[in-house]
Amino acid sequence: MKKLALVVFGFLFSLEVAAASSGFVDISDNNIQLINSSGMSRLLVYGVTMSGTTCTNTDVPILFFSESDIAKEMYSMILSAKVTGRKVDIIAGECVSLGGVTYNSITSVYMN
Repeated sequence: MKKLALVVFGFLFSLEVAAASSGFVDISDNNIQLINSSGMSRLLVYGVTMSGTTCTNTDVPILFFSESDIAKEMYSMILSAKVTGRKVDIIAGECVSLGGVTYNSITSVYMN
């Protein structure tokens, strides 16, 4: 049982270390862009610097939409924060390649 607890703790710790974060930022003056091309919808949030990342572009995290995830709810949180001036912490779990540049893929949004 102790070994299982250590494995689970180690896995959770490795996920935390792998995640990039913006820290809590005000995005009320930031540009956002919603794009749908080639059947792939995505939201770009400009001017949000991500720390703890290996992606080549650290200033534009991207939220990808699909039918099976909560991207629409995260999109609503980002829009709400933009309009109300509340701060958000954007978390990215991986880099995605678009046009030869890698960007942070948003996996979580916290609102302050």
